[in-house]
Amino acid sequence: ALNPVSYSWKIQTTEPTVGFIAQEVQAIIPNAVSSHVPREVEKPFVKDRTLTVGWQNDMTAYLVGAIKELKAELDAAKAEIVVLKG
Repeated sequence: ALNPVSYSWKIQTTEPTVGFIAQEVQAIIPNAVSSHVPREVEKPFVKDRTLTVGWQNDMTAYLVGAIKELKAELDAAKAEIVVLKG
């Protein structure tokens, strides 16, 4: 249910320019999102607390679980194809 997006920062940063919209992640994996007060360099662009997606918490576990589920589906489909061609 997560949708990767690309974006441009209004301030200079070394952070990547692809990710997720924190509000969307929060609806699915609340523990993967935290809020913080804007840093000085962010204050001209942000007036209130902002949401941040954190990879150091539950997000990685959910993503790995989803990949494992997809692999199981793929393996089952491959086995079915072998039987049907059989």
